[in-house]
Amino acid sequence: MIEQEHREAYWKDTRTNAIIAIVLLLAAVLLVGLFIGFFRNMHFLGFPLAYYLAAQGGFILLIIMVFWFSSRQEKIDRRHGASEEL
Repeated sequence: MIEQEHREAYWKDTRTNAIIAIVLLLAAVLLVGLFIGFFRNMHFLGFPLAYYLAAQGGFILLIIMVFWFSSRQEKIDRRHGASEEL
């Protein structure tokens, strides 16, 4: 349980972590969208590279972002005494 005087700092760090993760994910999606014409001319296994970036790349990026966010949040939890040790 977080002490009352540490809650504001904890939520500030948590909110900052979430905002950074969302901004990075949106930036990655927008960058792929901006360069889609360039990737459309490249092929991988007979399919346009844009297909792979949209289908598999987006899913892989999302998984990586979830693990990255989770590890940063765990550090925040430990720093503020809200860690759940099993």
